[in-house]
Amino acid sequence: ITNWVKGQLGEVAVRKFLKREFGLEVELDFDIYADIVPQDIIGIVQNGKMRKLKVGVGIKSSKPKSAYLVLGENEIKRPERKSDIYIYCRPDIPDDHLLRLTKELVVKAVKNKPHFSKYKDLLPGFDNISCEIAGWCRPEELQEVKDIPGQSFDNGTRFVIQSGRLHRSRDDWKRLIKLL
Repeated sequence: ITNWVKGQLGEVAVRKFLKREFGLEVELDFDIYADIVPQDIIGIVQNGKMRKLKVGVGIKSSKPKSAYLVLGENEIKRPERKSDIYIYCRPDIPDDHLLRLTKELVVKAVKNKPHFSKYKDLLPGFDNISCEIAGWCRPEELQEVKDIPGQSFDNGTRFVIQSGRLHRSRDDWKRLIKLL
């Protein structure tokens, strides 16, 4: 669940980022699929109408301190999964996010229990979650590796790029927008 929530938060953060910084309104795909998920951004809204993208865009999320965008072999080697552009995000989702999301239900369930008054104010609320949009890359900029510092991949290889090597300047984002 946590990985799914991170992914969804990353997609929403990219949508907000593109709108706020460049006035670009994108349409995301939040449908659930039995097989292969299509691209994460499915269109651009222009003059009140949605048009399809010229390139496929995948949005990938990881932990705030992850120094690498890491993609599995399937995401690169299977044509139906591969994207033309990968955007890397790092949502800062708290470990207790499920408790925060369900706080009202938890309070309702335990409000009449002994000692509730002592710990009710300790239950965390749901606040805004920050998300760094680290940058973007093309698949050919990824390296196929069997490990990265601090992590080995036992079952095959991964395709990675250090977050510091991603395209992230304002001009880089403008170039990406022209591709869309």
